[in-house]
Amino acid sequence: MINNWYLLILSFSFISYMNSFIAVNMIDPMHTSPALSDMGFYYLPRVSQTIPNIYLLSYCCYFIMRFMKSRNWDKIKNLIWNITVLFLIRLITFSVTIVPPSTMNCYSRNETESIVFNTLKIIIQNDNTCLDNMFSGHATYFTIMYLTMLDLSDSRYEKIFLSIYTIVGILSIICGHIHYSVDVIVGVVISYLIFENARLRNMYLFMLDLYLEDQKMH
Repeated sequence: MINNWYLLILSFSFISYMNSFIAVNMIDPMHTSPALSDMGFYYLPRVSQTIPNIYLLSYCCYFIMRFMKSRNWDKIKNLIWNITVLFLIRLITFSVTIVPPSTMNCYSRNETESIVFNTLKIIIQNDNTCLDNMFSGHATYFTIMYLTMLDLSDSRYEKIFLSIYTIVGILSIICGHIHYSVDVIVGVVISYLIFENARLRNMYLFMLDLYLEDQKMH
C-alpha cells in the first residue's frame, strides 16, 4: 500500500513538474501573434484571468475539506492517477502543435534567457504561460474532481451545487481567456473518457477478483 502511494505521488509530481517546466522553458515562436478567432471569447463576457484560478483553488479546497477521508482513499487514488495520465497526454499535445496564445498577457521565455528550473516561482508570478493551450489543465481538474465528488456524495443538493459550480468554473476559463474554447471542450471530453475508462477497468478487476475467489472456494 505504501509503495503504491509512493509511486502514485512520485508519478503525479514528476508529470506535473514536467508540464510546468516545458510550458515555462520551451520557446514559443508565436507568443506575439494575435489570438485566434474564438466564438466563446466573442459571446461570453470577459473577466479577470485570476477568476478561473480562484474558482479552481476554492474547488480543490472544498474537495479536500469535504472528501479527504480514509474511507475515500481508493477514489482519491483513482483521481490522482487520472490526472497524472491526462497531464502526460497534455504534455505531448501542447508541445507538438503551437498556436498563438489566447491572450497577450502571458509568460514566454526569451531565447537569450537561461532555463528556469524553479518553475513554481514563474507560475505564481504569472499563472498564464503562452504555450500550454491544448488542452486545458483547469478543465481537467474541474472535470475529474466533479466526477469523483459525484461518486462520493450522497446529497442530491450537494450534487446540484457541484454541477452549477463546475459549469460556472469551466465557463470562467473561457471568460478569462486563459484557454481557447476548444481547449476547454477537448479537456472536458478527454477527462470524462479517461475517468470512465478507469471506472470500467476497476469494475472489471473487481469482478475478476470475485470470480477467482469463487474458484478457490470450489
